[in-house]
Amino acid sequence: MGKMSTHDSIIVIVIVTMLLCGFAEAETYIVGNNGKWDSAVTDWPNGKSFKSGDVLVFNYDPNVHNVVIVSKENYNSCIDSGKILESGHDHVTLTSGTSYYICGFTGHCKTGMKMAVTAS
Repeated sequence: MGKMSTHDSIIVIVIVTMLLCGFAEAETYIVGNNGKWDSAVTDWPNGKSFKSGDVLVFNYDPNVHNVVIVSKENYNSCIDSGKILESGHDHVTLTSGTSYYICGFTGHCKTGMKMAVTAS
């Protein structure tokens, strides 16, 4: 295998720099207006610009709440069929598109403990 030309080296440096800048731009968001995943979260994403790679942190008491990552249909119907998170301090990395989250404890989703987040 031959040596890289100066041109090839510059291209590699530019690509690596672009990748590192993309990671540096990711933001971490604590979910909820009071820093807690609770019944007042439905409107919390409004006015925020989420990007793929951003991280949502869900803080809650695992004895009374959880986070269920659900489909749009299950979000609309408050059906807790999906990936269940229950540590009380969960980190979720966003991908592009809309992600849906509900609390799977009985009645919590129907009283507003759910949110949809769209990342570019």
